[in-house]
Amino acid sequence: MSSFSSISQNELNELSRKFKYYHSAVRPAAPDNFVSDRNGTFFNIPVEIHLLATRIVNRNLYLEVIIVMSWIDERLRLRELKDRFSMPSEYPPWHPSLVFSPPITSKYTTLAPTTGTMNSYSTIKTTVECQTNAWKYPFESFTCTVSVAPEGDETLTVTQFHDLRTHTQKLLTNVFLGDYPQCSLEFIFRSEWSRALLSSFLPSILIVSSVFFAQWKRRKIQILVSLAAMVG
Repeated sequence: MSSFSSISQNELNELSRKFKYYHSAVRPAAPDNFVSDRNGTFFNIPVEIHLLATRIVNRNLYLEVIIVMSWIDERLRLRELKDRFSMPSEYPPWHPSLVFSPPITSKYTTLAPTTGTMNSYSTIKTTVECQTNAWKYPFESFTCTVSVAPEGDETLTVTQFHDLRTHTQKLLTNVFLGDYPQCSLEFIFRSEWSRALLSSFLPSILIVSSVFFAQWKRRKIQILVSLAAMVG
């Protein structure tokens, strides 16, 4: 990910001058933002996904993801400035209207003033509810999804995916990148069936075994064991 600096007074003055005639509701018109194919011409937004961590929590998945999007806003080219800086909240640039699932926890935008390149950094740090087939218990697998979709006619293209998790996290949880035009990650992990067998099935197996074993003993013992099995 690109580095950036905090905004200086000179940069703030230049932004103030630019934003006198800037309207954040108007989408940038730089040609580099558009791609064409046989279906037409689209405003394309390159996306980088950085997966930082995953952790299984009670059949759900805690994850940390940073989603970086970039586009060019030719109206914010500041030739006098050199260093990339974070955009202050009082000067909001145009930003695509997006739907994140799950919702983001933080977001900030940076500007490369010489080219007008905007970078939007959206961070997700949350526990995602996972889906499974209950009838497979205790051998089921769990599926969780992180996705982002535009509300307008923009297209999102994943250009880079970086899995920065530890080796152990990668072994416990598999991740798959969604097919275009989806911008999503799908996580799959398996249940700890050995623990489920010990906690749920082993006591029942022992009781049933005791009932059958009691058939070889006196009738009185068989009745007592059968009653214990029904009460349990």
